[in-house]
Amino acid sequence: MYHFVNFKHSNDDDQTLDLPDSIVSFSAKYPTTLEATWCLCDSEFNTDDIAALNLETVSNELTILLNSAKLYAPAYALAFSKVNALWPQSKAEYEQNLINVLKQYLANQSEHGFFLCESKIEETGYLSTGEFVWIVKYIPEIEEILWISSDYEIYQDPIAKFNLNPLSLSRLNAIQLKSLTSC
Repeated sequence: MYHFVNFKHSNDDDQTLDLPDSIVSFSAKYPTTLEATWCLCDSEFNTDDIAALNLETVSNELTILLNSAKLYAPAYALAFSKVNALWPQSKAEYEQNLINVLKQYLANQSEHGFFLCESKIEETGYLSTGEFVWIVKYIPEIEEILWISSDYEIYQDPIAKFNLNPLSLSRLNAIQLKSLTSC
């Protein structure tokens, strides 16, 4: 279930999420600003009566797009990265911006050139040897790539950590130079 969650302040001025006690698990996507007073969460609850939790849920359209984007990790990660960088914006603006960007990434996925690639190294909690991750950008000047983790975060690492095909990298770079210079 996707919904907006406000931050609450504790006595020691720490910010925490104002989530119901019945939460089982959640993942939050935060705007990239310290001024944010809310975030978007994907949560599972231990209750049948979701309406009683009084949460501000997102539209059915955004829910469908987010679930679709989880099948294509680059759309999910890159859309949040792009929309979270826009500030200030209201929850309604955030939702509409996310809808627009998700539609764009999902509709044009065949043109992106993103691909799955195998990791050659083990880094506990970060990357596993043999794990396949999405490669979304090549930075030839420093021989690094941007890749998407299994929890939809974007990381940058040297190409030496991956079993990369130079042809795939050059194709990705050519596509990126034409249309995706902002990611």
